[in-house]
Amino acid sequence: EDMTEENLRSVKFLLELPRAKLGPSASFLDVMIEMEKQQRLGEDNLNELYNTLEKCDRQLAYRIENFKYMRRDPGQEGRLLLQKMPNNEQLPLPSQMETEREDGRRRGYSVGSIVTDSDIPSSSDEYYTMTQRPLGYCLIINNYNFEEMTSFRNRKGTEKDRDDLKRLFQKMHFEVEVQNDLKASDIKDVITTFAKKDHTQKGAFVCCVLSHGEKGAVLGIDGKGVEIREL
Repeated sequence: EDMTEENLRSVKFLLELPRAKLGPSASFLDVMIEMEKQQRLGEDNLNELYNTLEKCDRQLAYRIENFKYMRRDPGQEGRLLLQKMPNNEQLPLPSQMETEREDGRRRGYSVGSIVTDSDIPSSSDEYYTMTQRPLGYCLIINNYNFEEMTSFRNRKGTEKDRDDLKRLFQKMHFEVEVQNDLKASDIKDVITTFAKKDHTQKGAFVCCVLSHGEKGAVLGIDGKGVEIREL
């Protein structure tokens, strides 16, 4: 259900599945069922699906890789593998995720589903070392009050998201700092402040920006944009 229509069309095209059996309304589940019928997909036969998703939906491809990892080591069932993403990999922009959240809460992984200890060998080049305590800094920028300075609506419900994220990353051993209702210039300033901190003894840094957004940017409560690439 997390797959976009565009990516779904790409998957159908790349897999060369019969159009007669998969109409325009066919879902990703329908695609997988058809692959199973053709013996192109199974619990021990995931390579074709993984290779296809690698070309059009890298996030889902990582989920497949995680599933394969858990099958190799059943003791890790229910825990999310934290893999290094390629240097040129682009994560979803906060503005994109915020748009999706407006119509309903999206599901996330539970705290217990994430590997943050020494279960993954630190000598492997494929994985981040996540054993430091504290693990790192987590900055949460939460913009609610837009009506005072702009024509945008206030972001009702953002307090719950903020509190949920705070609890999540505290349980993952991050030092969490929350900044509320920041103008665009203030967002840049607080990011710069964290960039200047000493991260040499930390394993990770997390920044969550809960705000209105536009393509390639998040908005301060003054309605001015901050380019994601600047952050």
